[in-house]
Amino acid sequence: MKLSELHDLPTVVDARWVAQALDTSYWWVLDAVKAGSFPVPPIRVGRNRILFPTAKVLELLGLDATGRIESGSEQAEVAGPTLGLVPPEAS
Repeated sequence: MKLSELHDLPTVVDARWVAQALDTSYWWVLDAVKAGSFPVPPIRVGRNRILFPTAKVLELLGLDATGRIESGSEQAEVAGPTLGLVPPEAS
């Protein structure tokens, strides 16, 4: 995923997307939510659907909604299905 695509994300994302973003298993996310230890408050929809605010997930990843790293002005790209950070290319 490119930084420009962050703006195209929906307001909420599902547990599978969060698991990929955190490079962990879907079941780990569900277990953490069930235990109340997941750092992003879930939004429960019906009995079986769990969603998360996209902005809060991005914060957890250390990004703001524009794709900037929150701790400084350095930018990083988001890559692949795991949403891992890729350092910017040196100019």
